[in-house]
Amino acid sequence: MKLWTRLTQPAGALTLLSVLALAAWAPPAAAESSFYSSWAAANPTSTSGTNVINGTGSSCALCHFSTGGGNNYNAYGWRVRQGTQAGQAIATAIANAAAANSDLDPTGATNLVEIGAGTQPGWTPGPNNTRYTSGGTTPGQTPLAGILGSLDPSSGTGYCFGDGTGTACPCGNNSPVGGGAGCLNSLGTGGLLSAIGVSSISADTLVLQGTGMPNSSALFFQGTTQAGAGAGTAFGDGKRCAAGTVIRLGTKSNAAGSSQYPVGADIRISVRGANAAGNSRSYQVWYRNAAAFCQAETYNLTNGWQVTWTP
Repeated sequence: MKLWTRLTQPAGALTLLSVLALAAWAPPAAAESSFYSSWAAANPTSTSGTNVINGTGSSCALCHFSTGGGNNYNAYGWRVRQGTQAGQAIATAIANAAAANSDLDPTGATNLVEIGAGTQPGWTPGPNNTRYTSGGTTPGQTPLAGILGSLDPSSGTGYCFGDGTGTACPCGNNSPVGGGAGCLNSLGTGGLLSAIGVSSISADTLVLQGTGMPNSSALFFQGTTQAGAGAGTAFGDGKRCAAGTVIRLGTKSNAAGSSQYPVGADIRISVRGANAAGNSRSYQVWYRNAAAFCQAETYNLTNGWQVTWTP
């Protein structure tokens, strides 16, 4: 007889086993709530947690691949869990995880830096995350959907959005205001370009990250000016934002709607873009969208991203 059935019986019908089971059982949410209360107390000014809660409806997504928590941790959650499993108090485990770069994002930012920036210590864009369970690890995972804000600290600023500001999207295919993305594609999402890392000529770790695109080819390119004085110009199903002297940085294949440049042995952006200290450069992703949508052209673009190079 199941526990819930026993609980519908008169009190006298409860067996000793039922009472012991009830006493030992506690909702997973209670444990998660206890953790998040400690985490929020340790990081009172950070927006990392609120970006998770407002986007997914659950604080569990800060550390788990599920909004219900459970035995499916991201890298940050697993790091903290290792501390508590070793007997540390939750607050101590959180503090001891601060110096690590758990999600191994290209910026090298520690968990503490990410939390201070309002980004995610346990998530990085694209299929570059690892799922941890008590039974092992599974690499190549994409982040839990819905989390608001940037997952990693950014370098530069976005412009030329497809949200109805500036030049109109070609078919009224505007993306949501405040999302920072380009015009909507056939998937109903806007391609979103951001950058992480350091735009330094001598210590270049800049990485351009595109998300929200179909699983197709994506060309990352650099321009010396902003098209339409920053408002963009209509182009295909989207808007051209980066203009002037254009350099093609590299073409990638999107996976789970995402790609980035550089990756692995790719030439760094400072070198590929022939940049020097003081240069202000515009970046954008031009991607294929072959579905019948909007214009006859079978392509769209992300928003633009502006970066100033330092020595």
